[in-house]
Order: sequence, then C-alpha cells, then structure tokens
Amino acid sequence: ITGGRQEAGFHVSAEARERLTVTQTGNGAFAFAEAAAKGWRGIFLHRRFAPPGFQFRIGQQVTALLVQTPRGIQARAIRNN
Repeated sequence: ITGGRQEAGFHVSAEARERLTVTQTGNGAFAFAEAAAKGWRGIFLHRRFAPPGFQFRIGQQVTALLVQTPRGIQARAIRNN
C-alpha cells in the first residue's frame, strides 16, 4: 500500500540480539551465518543492515536482530561482536 515510501524504526533490548558466525560470503554485499546456540543455519545478512563500510568475512562473529521473512530468517541491525 505504501509503495515503499514509508519507513519506521523500533528499539529493542540488548538481550534480543543473537550472536552469529558468518559461514559463507557472497559478492561482499551479503553473507550467510549460523546461530550455533539455537541450531539455526542459513541466516541471510546484507550489508545495508550493517554500519557503513562493513565487510563480511568467514568465521567473523557478529550480533544482530533476527526476523522471519517469507524467504527465511534474516538479520537486521548487524554489529561487530
């Protein structure tokens, strides 16, 4: 309905963040990770949800908020650990 013209934000506590390990990288703009504590794999990460200049590396530890989408679990508000 909004045609992508509206944006919103929300604040959550630090306890809602999940610790992730990058397992696979793409062209630099995206990667995949796992949340070992929960047994989740294939979590999609995209650079647009990370700080400017952020680069993904295999084995890198990050924290993020996880959201369920029709395409699977995705990370938002990505930060270095």
